[in-house]
Amino acid sequence: MRRLLVLIWLTLWLTACQGVNPPAPSPAPGETQTNSPAVSPTPQPTETPTPPPQRVVIYAPEGTNPAWVETARAQLEARSSGAEVEVLPEWNTRAYGADVPLTLALAEPPALNEALSAAPQTRFVVLSAQPLTKAPNLTTLLADPQHLAFAAGLTATVISNDWRAAGLIPANQPTLQEAFLNGGRYFCGVCSPGWPLGMTFPLTAGVDTTSGGDWVATAAKLFDEGKVDVFYLSPSSAQPGVITYLKGLVQFTEPVRVLGSVPMPAELSDQWAVTLDWDFSSALEEALAISEPVALVRMPVIFTHLNEALFTPGRQELVRGVLAELQAGRIAPLSVP
Repeated sequence: MRRLLVLIWLTLWLTACQGVNPPAPSPAPGETQTNSPAVSPTPQPTETPTPPPQRVVIYAPEGTNPAWVETARAQLEARSSGAEVEVLPEWNTRAYGADVPLTLALAEPPALNEALSAAPQTRFVVLSAQPLTKAPNLTTLLADPQHLAFAAGLTATVISNDWRAAGLIPANQPTLQEAFLNGGRYFCGVCSPGWPLGMTFPLTAGVDTTSGGDWVATAAKLFDEGKVDVFYLSPSSAQPGVITYLKGLVQFTEPVRVLGSVPMPAELSDQWAVTLDWDFSSALEEALAISEPVALVRMPVIFTHLNEALFTPGRQELVRGVLAELQAGRIAPLSVP
């Protein structure tokens, strides 16, 4: 019995000893015990690449109107927020890319579709005489030659007191000749002053620019047979010989009046009624003011080098009213009723 009690007591004593944790060592007098924090590894610095400076590009190949280049530069600098405006005379990969938010092409560039695909972050604004293939980053500045020809036919017919107007337009550009005729017809319908008998106005004539011809003889025939007193000069017809022929020319005691879509020739300054030109500045402003690219912005036709003695303010307003309808798309140059 005594042996059994001794065994029980030893068992209890050993169990109690195993449940007691050894005391932590006490710090020496004057010392304070601290726990060292875990130390994280120091991150190594990494180099962040510096993005290239932003550029805005104007593509202006040889022959571009220098006034338009300067107009474009001024508008882009005003909107570029410090980005460099760079003018490129040749089209290459520098014209677009990650550092080029906007490219203005003053002529349709080669391989445009490839550039549109290669640089989706670049917005392209391209001057063209015809609508371009649609793309989400492309806006066409459309200078539609049919609109200009329609405006020329309308203006020439309004300037003439009895509609005896004619357009010197190449024979190999029949749609432009038709648009010129429709401009006059929009104003006066069947424009028949009664003399020469059976003749309706306006008239058009021209040479085939692919094979050559005599522009002076063409103008003289219109003058003699049609008794024309207002001539429109297209760029192809504004030849030195034609200008010399028209200088001082008189029809029924009145000097022949001249207008054109060319700069006013100095020799015809007294007979020059008006120049028809494109309003590039307002069209570009409209395109740039839109935050998201639109497919098409039409360039309006405007008057420059006005002679109000030959093209009076009242007649100007009449023409401007029709041109506003043309610009709004409510008149089709080739579909005048």
